[in-house]
Amino acid sequence: MRLVAGLMLAVAFLALLAFSLVPMRVKAVTVSGARHLSRNEVTRIAAVPAGKLVGWGGAREIEERLKRHPAFSSVHVNRGFDGTLGISVVEREPVAWLPSHGCAVSADGTLLTHLTNREEGWPPVMGVELREGRVADLAAVRDAAAGYGRLRGYVGQGEGILRRVGNDAGAWEWDVEGKKVVFSSPVREEEINRLQRFRREFPRAWGKARMVDLRFAERVVVKR
Repeated sequence: MRLVAGLMLAVAFLALLAFSLVPMRVKAVTVSGARHLSRNEVTRIAAVPAGKLVGWGGAREIEERLKRHPAFSSVHVNRGFDGTLGISVVEREPVAWLPSHGCAVSADGTLLTHLTNREEGWPPVMGVELREGRVADLAAVRDAAAGYGRLRGYVGQGEGILRRVGNDAGAWEWDVEGKKVVFSSPVREEEINRLQRFRREFPRAWGKARMVDLRFAERVVVKR
């Protein structure tokens, strides 16, 4: 029985190997895992040769082509038994928006040049350094993504733009409602609360302010 089972496994393995080596004519393409890109966009990036024969090497070429695109952090391409080519992707998630480049950026610093329309929740970030087409200061991107929601929730209705400032890039300047509000980096809850109190208790001073600096403990520095 063990011999028969072993032979059956060997035959199955050889059949699978033969299938992987024999080119398959692509009749359909399925895409899974895409959230920001449509099926057609993923297929276009993959440059799948519809109606053409695709062998094991061709499937790997399609996979590598997709992996080189900044949209994806991982990709897997497999050939089905009925002429269907399956593409499974994991997209990089946009966490901030770079107005200077007109595109989103992911948490690992990759510029997502295919995402050219900003969505709500992606903080507009200026003043971050780019090296070889990537954001060098990943802490800045993550800090902006984490702090922006709290800033909007506590302060006003304006969208605002976060700008990295200071020689040591240790602060944020938030351009909102025609004013510049300076926060520490990482964004501190205590500073946001202090700004909220200042706006509530001194509305006239807030209205006339051109710049508000919150980096000094227990103080709000105002310039008119």
